[in-house]
Amino acid sequence: WLASWWAPSIRSETHTWKSMMIQLSVVRLMRWLGSSARRRLDRTAPQGFDACQRTLLDILRTNADTAYGREHGFGAIQSAAEFKKSHPVTRYEHFESYVERIERGEANVLSTLPLKMLGTTAGTSGKVKKIPMTKKQAKLFFTEGIALVYDTLLSVFLGTAGLQRTLKIMHEPIYRTSEAGVRIGPNSSSPSDNRTLLQLYSTPACVYFLPSSVDRNDVLYLHLLFALRDRNLGTIESNFANMVHEIFEVLAGLWPRLVADVRRGGVDAAVVIPDQERDELVRLLPPGVARADELDREFRRGMAGIARRVWPHLNLVLTTE
Repeated sequence: WLASWWAPSIRSETHTWKSMMIQLSVVRLMRWLGSSARRRLDRTAPQGFDACQRTLLDILRTNADTAYGREHGFGAIQSAAEFKKSHPVTRYEHFESYVERIERGEANVLSTLPLKMLGTTAGTSGKVKKIPMTKKQAKLFFTEGIALVYDTLLSVFLGTAGLQRTLKIMHEPIYRTSEAGVRIGPNSSSPSDNRTLLQLYSTPACVYFLPSSVDRNDVLYLHLLFALRDRNLGTIESNFANMVHEIFEVLAGLWPRLVADVRRGGVDAAVVIPDQERDELVRLLPPGVARADELDREFRRGMAGIARRVWPHLNLVLTTE
């Protein structure tokens, strides 16, 4: 039965049997979820307007008895056209007072559904905005969004169905809690969402949970150190494109130190992290003389095309702008 699971692709050199089994299981699960989402989309796409109107009316019925729904007559709206006539085109400021009520712990303000958190925006276009996120939203985002994207990846980038690890650039966000107990913070994926999935990444789990006081470039250095050990790395992934740019800037500036660490199997003393995490990382870093020699040759040729030269089986860079 194992042979039927095995992917005829290149395997990351840093995999263990446990991490391989987890990756194969995740790929199988995501392939099933993604193909199911694709079939649902293909069924509804030819009747796109009708499907969108049904979804709209379902949302309005679900939330007709909220404070916002009563104020805007959701219970009486019978079509998308009626909704457009009765509800204004809005900006965040229109909802801000309602969000403040949610933050204070008031229920049934904008939605009758259980609240997961108030997700914060980056604030690049002005002040930080807080977006109410329900548990149903989070589920739909995964089953109808992420799963569908994954189905596309498996279809277009065939190597993603195999046993190559991913350099996943992310960190554990800092959350706060309102006086009423509402969680507030970034709503993007984080390491604590599912610790089992960390087995799919080239970076050891402890790096993702380093204290926030650790310098950002030191964290990126550690991501790179473990990624460079894996000649068969398959994907570089980040929630935002600027992080991909930053990590390649660190690579361009610090590659001699990184190659030296790969060679000797250690973490440069200039990387300031707690002793416990340093000891844990060093245990995962056997000397890699042959790999270090290969990296040194490629870096001395310059940075142009460096990703595909140090990771010759790289499938894609996955990020958003």
